[in-house]
Amino acid sequence: YGCPSMDEIEEFNNVYKKKLDEVGEQGHIPRDLAIE
Repeated sequence: YGCPSMDEIEEFNNVYKKKLDEVGEQGHIPRDLAIE
């Protein structure tokens, strides 16, 4: 419980980016879409 550590945040970001890249390669997300 509490705030996640930097390692946990970095791991989440890496997994999330990998999923976004996979979906992007399939053409479900436009390549020029900016995510904020």
